[in-house]
Amino acid sequence: MARILIVEDEQDTRIFLTTVLRDNGHEAFEAVDGEDGLDKLDECNPDLIILDMIMPKESGVKFFRKVKGTDKYKDLPIIVNTGIGHFKELFDQDRKALPKPEAFIEKPNDPDFLLKTIDDLLS
Repeated sequence: MARILIVEDEQDTRIFLTTVLRDNGHEAFEAVDGEDGLDKLDECNPDLIILDMIMPKESGVKFFRKVKGTDKYKDLPIIVNTGIGHFKELFDQDRKALPKPEAFIEKPNDPDFLLKTIDDLLS
């Protein structure tokens, strides 16, 4: 069982991800945007983060930079979960400015692919 922080502004997506994770034995924590995610990071001490990119208050890119810029969380696996495929290209093009996430998944999410990706990253 893994502790997973979901940082996602779309309520339906958060509910879907939380349900899939909990139904498969994981502990899921929810954050409604990047700012909320940063506030909850130490509280839930996750094994992995599922991160949306386009959010109010604190974008996924800013959240990603802040998390990966800390000694405590720099090795924490982050799955970028987005409906906008060009974010993968952004990470691939400018690795000096932004480290590459451990995985990308596209919305709408395939539960089996999501769970396999999580299992691969945590095993």
